[in-house]
Amino acid sequence: LASSGRLSIGTSQFSPPGGLAGGLAGGALSQSLEQSVSEDTEEAMRSFMETLVTKTLTRKMLQFIEDIQKYSNAKFPERAGSFRSDLTSPSLEFVKAVTRVFSLDPSVALHVQKLRKTLLTQVGYREFAPQATFTDLGKSMVLRDVTCPCCNDSKDLDLCRDPSVTAPSLQERWQCRQCFAKLDLTRIELRLVDMVQSRSTRYQLQDLRCSKCHKVQAARQLSLFCPCSGALVLDDPPAEIRDFLQLMAQLADFHHFHWLKEVVQTLQI
Repeated sequence: LASSGRLSIGTSQFSPPGGLAGGLAGGALSQSLEQSVSEDTEEAMRSFMETLVTKTLTRKMLQFIEDIQKYSNAKFPERAGSFRSDLTSPSLEFVKAVTRVFSLDPSVALHVQKLRKTLLTQVGYREFAPQATFTDLGKSMVLRDVTCPCCNDSKDLDLCRDPSVTAPSLQERWQCRQCFAKLDLTRIELRLVDMVQSRSTRYQLQDLRCSKCHKVQAARQLSLFCPCSGALVLDDPPAEIRDFLQLMAQLADFHHFHWLKEVVQTLQI
């Protein structure tokens, strides 16, 4: 291989086509430019987020907290998925929710942590206080493929959070998003009753499993321990079905599903 880029074979010489060499060089240049543009875009986005958190968001959050604290005696609304009894400070929950969302971006995590500390001090809580830990305000229960009886539009409905089923006005609830017709509440309640009964049957028919070797012990119903000395436990713990039934009872009360409430009360006895 000569320094001029020619390949000698015997007395003949071979030169790479100029188009191929130019194409390779052009591709490398294009890739380099794309990488440079990508790095510049990431740096610009990082700079924008830092400015947003340290200046704009900090200023607006302090203003919002001052406005929210004027309504410190306001009560939290009762929703179908509400389960917390320690909700006493709207400004505190507002701070925890906003900082939780912005902390999902790792590029501004440190700035968000500083902002969180400042805002918690503003509302009267320390950074590592138990009350300052983020906890969801409500539970979720998603019902898949709810179909409108008029236009056959199908969607997944969160019966605890979806605005179309939790609106303050009863007239605005259970409306189709396409034709605004009322959904079939009888069919929805029937599906919820089937869910409760299926969950109850699964809980009652489950096997005991060893917590040590993870084997199912179908022949030792009256024993508390496996032959390997591991404790026998349930795959579906009682606490989980208890929480499930409690959520279903709340849904029945909130949406006035009387049949569902009767079924849940029977299983809760």
